[in-house]
Amino acid sequence: MRDLLLLTVHLLLIVGCSGDDDSAPPTVQESLAFYPDEYVIDSAALVGCRAPDESGCLQCCRPRSNGNCTVFDGDIDWSLYPGVDPWYSTIGFRDGACAADCAPCATCSERAEKVLTDFAENPLGCDCATQTIGIDPCFGGGCACYCHSLLGALESCPVSPDLLE
Repeated sequence: MRDLLLLTVHLLLIVGCSGDDDSAPPTVQESLAFYPDEYVIDSAALVGCRAPDESGCLQCCRPRSNGNCTVFDGDIDWSLYPGVDPWYSTIGFRDGACAADCAPCATCSERAEKVLTDFAENPLGCDCATQTIGIDPCFGGGCACYCHSLLGALESCPVSPDLLE
């Protein structure tokens, strides 16, 4: 098996992989309870590279709990896509620890935070606490797609623990 396997993904957002931090972030259900009215993103989720157009962040890495590494890459010519904010469009999985020279990724990318902002209105009136999300929830759109995207963003950008106290 190759040391690095790159997979190009075309998703609404990139859901973060958990790191090796001993403190568990708030759960998605805890975050959902505050969304959107009182929602404040945990400041720890904003530390690191959040988009490939940030200085030194064209590629960034996030350690995984199993000791391996996830590599996020946004190395494409974004000028070809007017009006599209740069995002990490390729994810790679590397066996072993992340390279020392790879910038650390923030858990909450700018793209995931944008989903939280854009989805605040909930025009379909979806109940994401009870929504069933299938294998391909965005085929055809609807509440399954909305909730899949929102819950992924809430996982990547958890609510500030201060709100849970």
